[in-house]
Amino acid sequence: MKTNLISKRTSIFLFCLFVGLTCARASVLLYEGFDYTSGVSVSGLSGGTGWYGTGSWSLTGSSGTITNGLKHSLGWESGNAVSLNASSIVRYIDYTANGTFAAYRDGGNRLGSSTVGTAGNVNGTLYLSFLVDAVTAVSSDRFFLQLGDNGGGTSVRIGQFTTGGSYAIGNTSSAVSTSTITPTAGTTDLIVVAINFSSVDGGDSISYWVNPTSSSSTATGTYSGLNFTLNQITLRSVSGTEVFDEVSMGTSWSDVATVPEPVAMISFITGCLILWSFKRYTDKRCILR
Repeated sequence: MKTNLISKRTSIFLFCLFVGLTCARASVLLYEGFDYTSGVSVSGLSGGTGWYGTGSWSLTGSSGTITNGLKHSLGWESGNAVSLNASSIVRYIDYTANGTFAAYRDGGNRLGSSTVGTAGNVNGTLYLSFLVDAVTAVSSDRFFLQLGDNGGGTSVRIGQFTTGGSYAIGNTSSAVSTSTITPTAGTTDLIVVAINFSSVDGGDSISYWVNPTSSSSTATGTYSGLNFTLNQITLRSVSGTEVFDEVSMGTSWSDVATVPEPVAMISFITGCLILWSFKRYTDKRCILR
């Protein structure tokens, strides 16, 4: 009997813990943790969720290898990651009519608008985050994550635009907003991005944060005045060696943020209280018997 009670308590605890953690990231639409075998090329790998069909990472350049994962001071810690040296990888997100991002699609093979360069009938925000570590001397590095559309339009880059420079956001030609935050070699940075779609012409905007502590943190930079369309994500090392990891997209800040949101803690505490109450109840039954 005692064994059965312990088993029941354990089951309830695990269930409540699962519910709590699931609620915290209930709307994660896309994820890539690069948890593949260490040492293999990233070219052709197709794990993760929220990507287009059976599509895989396409490598341009000679150096894209799975390596040890990154750890961030705010709590992120992963299994493996991808290391790029003067190379880039690109992959399509699920832009299909009934796919993961259907709510942000206005026809065509892209999010935001059916026609590149024009306002679409989409209103809403998608959040994205990733980890990056400029492994080599920052004075020789240039790297970025690029959000774009293979059909044209404005591709938005977030990263280090100039050799040894600070974080910035801009297009393929230049930065439009440069911060005062410079990457540090050997230090993992968390980048959070908000992609704001609007049906108003030129109403789209993209903001980003470097190592934010909460959703109320001031944005590091913003690129506005866009008619933005999206169907692919690119990770690129222009020079030097960079490690990227934990690429995720969701419908809220809490889906991609590092610090556990209150809902997760509340659910977890509730689960513990339920377990404690169940324990007291069963203990009393044992005493009465």
